[in-house]
Amino acid sequence: MSSRPLQDILRDDSTLTQLQGRMAQLAPVQKVWRQVVPHPLVDYAEITGVEGDALLIRARGGAVAAKLKQMAPSLTRALSQSFPEIKILKIQVATPESPPIIRHRTGHGLSSTGLGYFQELCDTLPPSPLKDAIERLIKERQEPRRGQTPPETSSGV
Repeated sequence: MSSRPLQDILRDDSTLTQLQGRMAQLAPVQKVWRQVVPHPLVDYAEITGVEGDALLIRARGGAVAAKLKQMAPSLTRALSQSFPEIKILKIQVATPESPPIIRHRTGHGLSSTGLGYFQELCDTLPPSPLKDAIERLIKERQEPRRGQTPPETSSGV
């Protein structure tokens, strides 16, 4: 069995290429979404796509969907500053048939030592999607979340 670089496999499979293109389109929107949605709700709703001028959101539970619908005008305004094509949010409640919403654990369980190990690994990798993903992980873990004080500036009093 011969081994092929992951990039070749991704490039040669049309389904994976389409998926990679969709993910590349949604990644910047997802980043802004995670910044504008209040912290308690961010892990309970996810972007599932874009349809014309609508951003499609799936919420885990009716209460989350109701709160997001209540906040839709302000969320849409905040998102449209970076993505003017987004005019409305279409919010749906996740059903039992829906794929599970994966909770993103931001800032949990990764110490500065762990970040250092990831940085060392990243420095040894050639340009690749894996290197890009590790660089994003490092950057996201180094940036404080909206509304949080960076650890180095918080007082111990």
